[in-house]
Amino acid sequence: QTICVDNDNLLAAREATDYLYNLGHRRIAYLGNRNDSLYMEERRAGYQLSMLLHGLPALPDHCVEVEEQDHENTAPMEALLKQADRPTAFLVADDILALTLERVCILGGLKVPEDVSIITFNNSLVAQMAYPRLTAIAVNAYQLGQEAAGQVINHIQDPALPVTKTIVPHRIIERESCSRI
Repeated sequence: QTICVDNDNLLAAREATDYLYNLGHRRIAYLGNRNDSLYMEERRAGYQLSMLLHGLPALPDHCVEVEEQDHENTAPMEALLKQADRPTAFLVADDILALTLERVCILGGLKVPEDVSIITFNNSLVAQMAYPRLTAIAVNAYQLGQEAAGQVINHIQDPALPVTKTIVPHRIIERESCSRI
């Protein structure tokens, strides 16, 4: 019974994981924020679905979630990257977390994208300014806001309007943080 404007986060995460798979990656990890938001659950589920459809194990220790405001806690990322069979690619649920992962890789002697490929969500200025620049799922934040504002205005003008759900399209922006293996 609520107006909803969002992306199809499950589909976007699935397509991002497929993208990494198509580059030859088979040990793909998911890095997200631990919170109760639906979009984070959908992003994790999209990753898991893609892994399942490609016949790859979505290993529990390759699905790492950190506290949302604790991007300085890099221990789970460091532990994952020190594994003998470490992931060669990561789907990361947001740009700030991806930037943290990129830093952890560099400090650990790993090169992005030569050793580890990273694809992230949101396509914020952070993704565009990182080095190397982060391949990202653009969620079209401007269009999300425009659609939401339009829906609110329409419902203020006519409260009898039916409740709607609007899905804003996403797309993958290819940059330097992913490579073929």
